[in-house]
Amino acid sequence: QINFLFSVSIMEAHKAEGIKTFLRIKPNASGQCPDGIVLNQAENTLRIQRMLRSGQSTFSLFKFTQVLPFNVAQDEVFASIAKPIIDSSLEGYDGSIITYGYSGSGKTFSMMGGAESYAERGLIPRGIEYIFGKIKKAATKDITVSVSYLEVLDNKGFDLLSDLNKSGERPSVKLKEKANSKMEFCGLSNHRVFQQEEAMNHLFIGDCNRTVDDGNSHIKTTS
Repeated sequence: QINFLFSVSIMEAHKAEGIKTFLRIKPNASGQCPDGIVLNQAENTLRIQRMLRSGQSTFSLFKFTQVLPFNVAQDEVFASIAKPIIDSSLEGYDGSIITYGYSGSGKTFSMMGGAESYAERGLIPRGIEYIFGKIKKAATKDITVSVSYLEVLDNKGFDLLSDLNKSGERPSVKLKEKANSKMEFCGLSNHRVFQQEEAMNHLFIGDCNRTVDDGNSHIKTTS
């Protein structure tokens, strides 16, 4: 069983790199790679072997831009995936990072991090730290940083950094196409930040405002 699929979309007009895909596997309860899964880092492939009812064995093979080591550390994930996108963004190019996988597969751990140690912080807090570190070194450049936090729940968008309306609900956000054929989020607040602490505070507020179910675990949301 695949526990975690990590994909990256990067759009760079000067490099035309398109979409890159990265695979990260969450360890099983014993801390090992799940049975039936074979990672080949040399060829960046994932092989999944299954047993049929007939007793015969079959397998599926998947190719990625990079298959991350099974026991990869958070700083290595950041260096391989997020750092190149941030560097390109600071040069004026668009980029995005998307995580995909089953519930409990490790998406939040990779993006936000774990609670056991500072070394477990994920791509977003590491990215914020890295961005402001780069800004300090680029004193001659005019770089503006803004933060938004969008939640998609049952195909509806909500702004997690805005106050509740009179009905006690989060303001809704809609995706609309502009006259120039570009897509725009209508109703999504945009908060300019000048320091790392400000950005981290918005991240904390937005994360606390995410929708949870009765079991205190996140339900079908995308942020």
